[in-house]
Amino acid sequence: APANFGKFSNDLLVGNFGNGRINAFDPGTGAFLGTLSSQNGLPLVFNRLWALDFGNGGQGGQTNQLFFSAGIQNEQHGLFGVIAAM
Repeated sequence: APANFGKFSNDLLVGNFGNGRINAFDPGTGAFLGTLSSQNGLPLVFNRLWALDFGNGGQGGQTNQLFFSAGIQNEQHGLFGVIAAM
């Protein structure tokens, strides 16, 4: 994650297809640091999470915007969204 991504700045983010969560790890030690959560503290969950990518700082979004795609409804439909750190 970029240096301006809130609580998980400079950490390794790993999306999980199975449970739909995005977990953060220390890139140096591999230690689990937590799960991306909503403002109310509940984990963000995107069923059948496919991909994660940060914006490029241009027309592809701000560098601290995390874009995701997921295969909702048993991968019959696609979902595209963005997560902004608070």
